[in-house]
Amino acid sequence: MTEKNVTAGKDLESTNLSLLDRAKSNDDPAWETLVELYAPMIYSRCRNHWSLSPADAENVGQEVFKSVANSIAGFRRKREGSFRAWLRVIVDNKCRDHFRKASVVDALGGSDAHDLISGVVDNVDDNLEDSCHSELSERAVLVRQAMKMVQDEFSTRDWKIFWAITVEEKDRKDTAETFGVTDNVVYLALSRIRKRFKSTFEDLLDDDMYPKDDRE
Repeated sequence: MTEKNVTAGKDLESTNLSLLDRAKSNDDPAWETLVELYAPMIYSRCRNHWSLSPADAENVGQEVFKSVANSIAGFRRKREGSFRAWLRVIVDNKCRDHFRKASVVDALGGSDAHDLISGVVDNVDDNLEDSCHSELSERAVLVRQAMKMVQDEFSTRDWKIFWAITVEEKDRKDTAETFGVTDNVVYLALSRIRKRFKSTFEDLLDDDMYPKDDRE
């Protein structure tokens, strides 16, 4: 498979294919979104779970995306389960490969891919300790990155509400009291951000990334 030419950018072409299907078809904007969304999670797992150095984590991340590029066409959700779980297996295998080698081989994903991944993880490193060794760390890093990619469209209050309920799993009514707003305000904040996530990331995010949209 030809290596992806990954460059900065988030604009997605309007098409009937899902985002994941477009990435499988070598669509550059879809691939860029996939890399930008999942690079922090991959980097975090390499650092927190496998205790790699920052440089080694970036190198392994390059190998992960190279493997994803070569195997994503065969990914089937019904067979492999969630995309995040499938990706985690690749990350763990590449980390094991890293420890088997006497020295780290330079990543082969191309300079553009390296620049994008490096730029993304540079913004993650300072925040890694927040979720280090936590069961929520992988999911929290992914939610945080998704937020960063669309955060300019929403208020800080709405993001905090979304974070509290989605990541911290706080009760919606308790969250409303904490922020001094009505339950309807919380519901609308969750609904707006949920819809934006789904329209932006489509099937790249698993269902557990979204809080329930029914009123309790």
